[in-house]
Amino acid sequence: MRPRRSITSVTRASVALSALAIGVIAFGCALGSARVVHTSTAPLASTLRLTIVAGARQRAHAFAASTGPGYETEFAQSLVVRVDGPRAALSGKRKLRFACLEAACRFAAAVEGDDVSRVDPRSYDVDVVDGRATLPLTLSTDAIGATYTVRVRARVRNGERANEVSFRLEVR
Repeated sequence: MRPRRSITSVTRASVALSALAIGVIAFGCALGSARVVHTSTAPLASTLRLTIVAGARQRAHAFAASTGPGYETEFAQSLVVRVDGPRAALSGKRKLRFACLEAACRFAAAVEGDDVSRVDPRSYDVDVVDGRATLPLTLSTDAIGATYTVRVRARVRNGERANEVSFRLEVR
């Protein structure tokens, strides 16, 4: 008669085979991923980081517009955004686009200057000077007692990536 195998010996053998299979699979995956990383020749895209420096969560009183229907609100603090990234990505002329997201929100035309150019009534392009973009802000709105959002995006080039930031502004 043949000796009976105990349950523990069968369990040990199956655990050992499972561990061996997992090890072989992990080793194969590691070889495959190492090969992909090694043969990749595409340059990494540079990443710009936008950070709000000043002007977030402001409240200001609106006054009746002298130029037509609606209200004008001049905010005490300018909207200031800092741009960080690799030196090569920051070289040359860099612009940020400030855009009012709500349809009832427009930028007043009086803001234009050397570093600020109007794109349309709801957006401005602002030059980055010494790593910062500054927009003195006067909003033209249709209503008071509302909160408006101004989104800031970098004008990216050649596969660059950048985050976006938003300012929340309350008109009273």
